Amino acid sequence: MKYKVYLQHEETGNITSLVFDYAGLFTGNAKIEIEKLGHRWFVIANSRCTGLNTSFGQKMIYENDIFQYKEHKGYKLPNFKAKVVWIDDYACFGYQRLLNGDWCPKVPFAEHDELDSDFISHCQIIGNTIENGSLFERPPHSI
Repeated sequence: MKYKVYLQHEETGNITSLVFDYAGLFTGNAKIEIEKLGHRWFVIANSRCTGLNTSFGQKMIYENDIFQYKEHKGYKLPNFKAKVVWIDDYACFGYQRLLNGDWCPKVPFAEHDELDSDFISHCQIIGNTIENGSLFERPPHSI
């Protein structure tokens, strides 16, 4: 499994992210890579990789990513924005839409019959709740 670790600079407030596999995160390689950035960078959050790729396979999808789904012929969903979430009740990743200021129930990605062709291939990552919280909300957790 891969993890995206978000770091914030103490003085500037800038946020950056680094990606590590499980071994790299817990064997000290992450610490070495973070130290290469220089002093005053602090871990503020992390996100697990869903194992899914964006439509062109160029970018992995991580927990806390914000995506734009585009409506298309043959599928009943309208255009919407959502954040990628972990759903404890199903022990899987899914998404949660914000509709008219209210959070909709969480939807497991597995509920889509043709996940890649009918859903993921029509999604574009537009940010994440850590760096672009204004698109939805600032995440309530930090590590």
